[in-house]
Amino acid sequence: MTKFDPIFLMKSLYQMKVRSRPIVISHSINARCNLRCAFCNQWQNAGKVQDAPFEDICRVIDMAADFGIMMYNAWSAEPLLRKDLPEIMAYARSRGMTTMMITNGKLL
Repeated sequence: MTKFDPIFLMKSLYQMKVRSRPIVISHSINARCNLRCAFCNQWQNAGKVQDAPFEDICRVIDMAADFGIMMYNAWSAEPLLRKDLPEIMAYARSRGMTTMMITNGKLL
């Protein structure tokens, strides 16, 4: 069992119950995928859809942090296809956010 930080829990409860605001932002940071699953067509976006610039993603993170969001979840078809993913996650951490990522795991 994981031990939770009581200050984090108190801040989370305040954000959700008193301010009536979420604590997590799940942010789709690209539309590309490295798999060709039969049930999905995201891999067809390669070369057709451009990723949002790093600066735009930082603005989203800034707005979320200013709103009181405490956790940043990077996801998409496959977030590890972004070369600047480490910088994005580091920026979210610099704004005091806990970072998470959803990946298919092929590029780990």
